Amino acid sequence: MEDNLPNWWLLARKKMTKVRRKTFDSLCLLLSRQLWLERNNRVFRNGVKLPDLLVGAILEQASLWSKAGLLDIVLLFSG
Repeated sequence: MEDNLPNWWLLARKKMTKVRRKTFDSLCLLLSRQLWLERNNRVFRNGVKLPDLLVGAILEQASLWSKAGLLDIVLLFSG
């Protein structure tokens, strides 16, 4: 049943504690958005970010989202 992103997301978020769901949702949105932007860059602008640069851009955005209170990475990965 996990054959598409929405189904995977719904099943995966149910495994999270309620406290961690907001952060999990934000992280999924951030990753999806960054991959979509890279896809558009490749398709419409003929540009390509190397994987290490793409990861760097994702981490930079995660830091900004965290400072804005939209993402709590420590909460998501804490025991």
